[in-house]
Amino acid sequence: FRLTMALAAPFVLLGLLAGVGCAVPDERVAAVSDVVAVQEWFGRYAAAVDGREYSVLPHLFTSDAFLDYRASGGKALPMAEAVAWLQTALTWLDTQHLIGNVVVEKDDSGVLHVSAMFHNPLSCAVLYPFGPLGTVGGWYHHEFVRTPSSASAANPTGLQSRSLKQTVMYNTVVPNAGFAVVAYLALLYYAWQRLKRAPKAKGNTKTD
Repeated sequence: FRLTMALAAPFVLLGLLAGVGCAVPDERVAAVSDVVAVQEWFGRYAAAVDGREYSVLPHLFTSDAFLDYRASGGKALPMAEAVAWLQTALTWLDTQHLIGNVVVEKDDSGVLHVSAMFHNPLSCAVLYPFGPLGTVGGWYHHEFVRTPSSASAANPTGLQSRSLKQTVMYNTVVPNAGFAVVAYLALLYYAWQRLKRAPKAKGNTKTD
């Protein structure tokens, strides 16, 4: 047993030294933790908007946050007004936010500056029941802060956005919606013309 321990001792010592040398610095652990928290935030944001759970959004943004959706045809409003606007704007639409390619940078004050790509197909069963009416895609730009009192069941990490701004790369909703409206109007006009001519054709019919 003593011989075994004597032979194993150098290897144990090397293992301990290697472990010390491979220890992960605290700042790297914090950086990974920030990325995980940001990804968790985006998941909850997408679930709240797509699931029409608007009561969750005030937990994800600071009370003085400013949300700018103008790039996709929306509005730029303070948080409370933006949530109310989303409820109205998405009344007839179904959305599916896919968010990825998250990049996180922390400044000296601890604020997280985040950019993430998004792809959002929008459907409107009333106007176009055959599939997505169009798609909006681009980037979200956020400034995140964390305070001890901001954690909640709806936002366990306590991370909150104080600024949201969109950059849009493509938006096929507007042209597709316009085309659908024109097509429906043309169909209605054609049907109206057929109905308008039907009585005349019947009245001009001669019998021998």
